[in-house]
Amino acid sequence: MNRLTIVAIAALATLSSGLIAWGLGSASGAADARIACSAAEDRTTATHAEAAASAATGVLYTERDVRQQLDDLAAALRKDFDRERSSRAAVAAAVRAGAVRLSIPVAAAAPGGAACSAAAAASAGDRHEARADIAPEAGLALAAIADEGDDAIRQLNTCIDAYNGARARLAGEQLTEAR
Repeated sequence: MNRLTIVAIAALATLSSGLIAWGLGSASGAADARIACSAAEDRTTATHAEAAASAATGVLYTERDVRQQLDDLAAALRKDFDRERSSRAAVAAAVRAGAVRLSIPVAAAAPGGAACSAAAAASAGDRHEARADIAPEAGLALAAIADEGDDAIRQLNTCIDAYNGARARLAGEQLTEAR
């Protein structure tokens, strides 16, 4: 072997070992980069999982609070209905027993038998209006119509209160989440 061949072989060996070292280093660097990316992805996933768990817990607490508000309003409405039902039953019993009379205003008769309007009687200084008694069951039937209207208004107001309370609670929750 001549000297040129030995130098060429040595140069080739050096170049090969350099390429092999570079390849191994490059592969090692790629593995390190993959490990670093994987660790960053794991941290991001953990952060997102914590945020999702926190949001879910917040939603559960908000739902519980809104449900409690609705239960409280429903209980108050039932209590109010029960109180009104008792009061109405007591009035109805008094009407049926004759202890309470139901009447309506009627046009008053003027002296001498001629009828005059209630407005004319009031303008003449007559503060006593003429009244006619109503049959107890007819009066109670009329009162029941008014009572049903009162119940419907009470229910509607409770519904509005429930809606506004839930909306305010949820709006407050959204403001808290936005911060």
